[in-house]
Amino acid sequence: MEEDFWALKSRVNWLCDGDRNTRFFHLTTLNHRRNNKIRSLKDPNGVWLYDADLIQHTLTSHFISLFTTDMICSKPVSDPPFLFPRIEMECHQSLCSVPAVDEIKKVLWSFKPWKSPGPDGLHPGFFQKTWDIVAPSVVQVIEEAFSVGRIPPGLNHTYLCLIPKIRNPETVGHLRPISLCNTILKLVTKILVSRIRPLLCDLISPLQSSFLPGRSSTDNVIIVQEIVHRFNSMKGSKGNMLIKLDLEKAYDRLEWGFIRQVLHFFNFPPLWINLIMSIISSSSLSILFNGSATDTFSPSRGIRQGDPLSPYIFILCVEYLSIQITLACDNHTWRPIRTSRSGPFLSHLFFADDLVLFAEASIANCETISALLQDFCAVSGLKVSLSKSSVFFSKNTPVGARVEFATALGFPETSSVGKYLGCPIHQSRPTKLSFQFIIEKIEAKLVGWKSKHLSLAGRVSLIKSVIETIPSHIMHCNLLPVSVSNKIDQLSRNFLWGSSSNHKKIHAINWDTVTRPKALGGLGLRKTRNNNMVAMAKLNWKLSKRVDLLWVRILKGRYRSTSARSSKPSTTWRGIKAGNNLFKEGTRVRLGNGSSTSFWMDNWTGTGPLRSKILGPLQRQESSLKVKECWSNHSWNLQAISFVLPEEILSSIHVVPFQWFNPSPDCTIWNLSTNGEFNCKSAHSLIPSKNVSSRLSWDWIWHLPCSYRIQHFVWLAAHDRLLTRKNLFLRNITTSPFCEWCPDIPESTYHVLCDCPRASNIWSALQFSLVDSQALPFDWIRVNSKSVNTHNSGVPKNIIFLFAIWHIWLDRNRRLFDTNPNSNSSIIDPTKISVTILNKSLEWFFLVFQERNSQRKDIQVGWVPPRMGFSKLNTDGAYNCAMGSASTGGILRDHYGIWIGGFHRNIIAESSLMA
Repeated sequence: MEEDFWALKSRVNWLCDGDRNTRFFHLTTLNHRRNNKIRSLKDPNGVWLYDADLIQHTLTSHFISLFTTDMICSKPVSDPPFLFPRIEMECHQSLCSVPAVDEIKKVLWSFKPWKSPGPDGLHPGFFQKTWDIVAPSVVQVIEEAFSVGRIPPGLNHTYLCLIPKIRNPETVGHLRPISLCNTILKLVTKILVSRIRPLLCDLISPLQSSFLPGRSSTDNVIIVQEIVHRFNSMKGSKGNMLIKLDLEKAYDRLEWGFIRQVLHFFNFPPLWINLIMSIISSSSLSILFNGSATDTFSPSRGIRQGDPLSPYIFILCVEYLSIQITLACDNHTWRPIRTSRSGPFLSHLFFADDLVLFAEASIANCETISALLQDFCAVSGLKVSLSKSSVFFSKNTPVGARVEFATALGFPETSSVGKYLGCPIHQSRPTKLSFQFIIEKIEAKLVGWKSKHLSLAGRVSLIKSVIETIPSHIMHCNLLPVSVSNKIDQLSRNFLWGSSSNHKKIHAINWDTVTRPKALGGLGLRKTRNNNMVAMAKLNWKLSKRVDLLWVRILKGRYRSTSARSSKPSTTWRGIKAGNNLFKEGTRVRLGNGSSTSFWMDNWTGTGPLRSKILGPLQRQESSLKVKECWSNHSWNLQAISFVLPEEILSSIHVVPFQWFNPSPDCTIWNLSTNGEFNCKSAHSLIPSKNVSSRLSWDWIWHLPCSYRIQHFVWLAAHDRLLTRKNLFLRNITTSPFCEWCPDIPESTYHVLCDCPRASNIWSALQFSLVDSQALPFDWIRVNSKSVNTHNSGVPKNIIFLFAIWHIWLDRNRRLFDTNPNSNSSIIDPTKISVTILNKSLEWFFLVFQERNSQRKDIQVGWVPPRMGFSKLNTDGAYNCAMGSASTGGILRDHYGIWIGGFHRNIIAESSLMA
C-alpha cells in the first residue's frame, strides 16, 4: 500500500512490478511539490509579489480576464464552398445515438486508472474497480446527456492546475493552465471523440497533421526541413518566404460563437452541437494555488486544455483558416511556393496551433496574408503574437526587399527557423552542438533521479521508458551524429550502474551485452544509434508505401530514388539513405503476377536477392529475367537459366507461393510481420548483436516466478558478474580472491550462493536439497529454478530457490558492510534468514503468483474438419533464435479427423514467421 500511495502521488507510470522503490517515489513527490509551488510572482507591472494573498489575487484576475470574451458580437462565418467536405447526413445517427453500456465501459477502461482526478476526487480507477456498483448511475447520467444534448452543470466544475513552463517561473505567462475535469465529464467527451475521430480525416486537410490517425508531427518536420534546405540553395529573381505564426493562448481565447458556427459549417447535427456547446459553456473554474482551490468563476470563451475533446474542436476551428488559404490560392491572390521543379505546391502546414505559411516573397502576398489573418482573428477571437512570430526568406530574396516584406507582414525577419515542433531545423549539415539540447534534457532528468534509491530493475525501467524516449521524436526525422548517440548511451550506461561524474562505480557487464535482446543474454535496452537507424528504415518504408503522404511526394519530386546520386541532399535525405540497407534487409516482394519482379535483383524468396548468392557473370538475357518468365504449366520452369542452381536456392524458390493468373501487381511487404507492415521491434532483430559467443537462450530468466528485482539479480548471477571477491580480484580491485569466511576457497558466485558454510546452513534450515552442479552459474541456477517439485511448506521449490539465493546474497553483503552492532544478532542466525525466505516465498506465491495464474486465459483452438470427401493439411513452422535453425511439419486428416499422413523437415528460414 505504501508503494502504491507514493507512486500515485509522484505521477510515475513506469513502476516495476514488485520492485519496491518507495523511497524513490517519495523523493519524486517532494521534488514535484518543490518545483510546482509558487512562492513569488511578478504582477503585470513587473513588481515582485511574495504575499500569498496578493499572488492568488493576481492569478485569479489574470485568468478571469483571459477567459472573458471581449467580443460584443462576432462576425458570421460564411458557408463553405461546395468543393469542401461536410459531414454526411448518414453519419448524424451514429454521432447522436445514445451510447450502449459496452461502449461506455470500453471508453472508461481506456483511461489510465490513477491520473489526476477532477474536483470530485474520483479517479477513473475508482469507477473501474467499482463498476458493478456505480454502473447504473454512470450510465443513466451519460444516456441523459446524449438524449437531451446537455451536460448536468454539477459535473462541469474544473480545477485549473498551473504547471511551470520553465524552471523558476516569474510571471503568470510562465504558467500553463491544465484543466482537471471530473471523470464522468471526460467519459462523455471521450465518447464524443471516439465517434468523431474516424470522420475527421475526410473533413480535415492533409496539411493539418495533429491528433488524426495516420498523420504525425514527423511529416511536418520533414517538409519544413526540406523547404528550408531548398531555400538556402535557391537562385533566380523570385524569392520565397516561410512564416512561423505564434498564437497567443490559442485554446483560451477561442470564441464560443465561432466554435458553434464552425460546427454548423461542417454540418454536424444540431443535437450533437448542443451537447458540445453545453460541455464548453456550462463550465466553472477554480485555480489550484499551492494545493488549495480559489473562488469559482465562469468563463465566457476558451476551451480547456486537459479535456479530451478540446484538441479536436481546435483543429476544426483552425481548418476554417486552412480553407480560406486554399481558396486564396485557387483565386491566385496567394502565390504558394513550389517544393521542386516536379514537386507539389505548398501554401501552409498546421500542427494544432503551430502554424507555418509558405508564399512567394512579394508585397501582394504579404497583403493577402495579413488580410486573411486579420479576418480569421476577428471571427475566431485568436490573436497572433507579432513579437513571437517570424518570417524566414530564401537565399535569393534581396536584402532590401526582405525589410519591406517583413514590415508589410508586421513580423520580424529571422536568419534561422530554429526549432519546429521540438526538432531543430538545419540550414547546413548538423553537428554535435545542434543536438546538445537532447543531452542537456537527459542530464536534467538524471539530476532528479537518485540511483541509490532504485534497484537495477528500476533503473532499467527508467532507461527504457524515459531516456530512450527523449530523443525518439527527433530521431524519427534526423540522423543524429555518432558522437551524440554515443553520449546518450554513456549517460544511460552510467545511470544503469550508478555512476556519476563524481563517483565511478563498477560496470559489471559491458554495454554490448546489456543491449542484446533478452533471449541472447541482454536486458533488452537499445543503443541510440540502432534506434536511429530503425527510425530511418521506417522512413524508407513510408517512402516506398505511402505515396499519398505530402512529404513523400516532395522528396520523390526532388530526389527520385534512394539509389540515385543527388547534389547536396538535405539532412533528412542523408538519413533515409543511411537506413536504406536495413530497410532492404527486412523487405521482400510479394508476388502478384510476377511481371515486374526481377528474378535476380529483387528479394522475392525472403532470403535476399538471388544474385548475391551466385558467383560469376550472368548472360545478358538472364540479367533482365522476370519471375513470371520462370513459371509455366502450374510449376517452376528454370530452363531460361543457363546453369544449374544450388540446392539451397532451389529450396527457397519452391516454398514461395505463386499464382501466375493473379491479376494484382507485385508489391513490397515487410518480411518479419504477420500483416506485412513495418514494425520497429522486428527491424531491431535485423541488427546483429556483437560478441554473442553463446547460442544459449536466456529467455527463461524473464519468466521466473519472482519479482523483477530478483530476475535482474539472477541475470547478473547467471552471467557470473556478481561483485564477489573473485570477480573484484580479476578487476584488480581487491588484493585477495578468497572468501572472508573460507580463507582457502575463492569467493565465486557458486561458492557464495551454495558452498559457503553460511549458505549451506541456510539451505539446511530451509530443508532444501539443491541439484548440485559444478558447471557455470548459468546451468546451476537454470536447473534449480525450473524445479517443479513442491517444498514441504506447500510452495514450489523454484520460488523458494529464487528467494533464497537473493536473501543469501543480501545476508553476505550485510555481514561484510553493515557496521551497526545492534544488527549482529539478526545476521548471525541462519534460521531467521530461512524464516524470512519462507515468508517472502509464501507471500509471493499466494498473493502474486496464484493471482497471475488465475488471470491467464487458455484459448481452446478447435480443429475444423473439411467438407465430406475432402482432406485437410495443417502445417506449422518454428524457428530457434538461439540455434539459428528452423523446421516445419504437417499432418493430413480426412473429414472424420482420421490421420492419413504427415511430414517434418528442416528448412531454411530466418524467423518463426518465415518458417
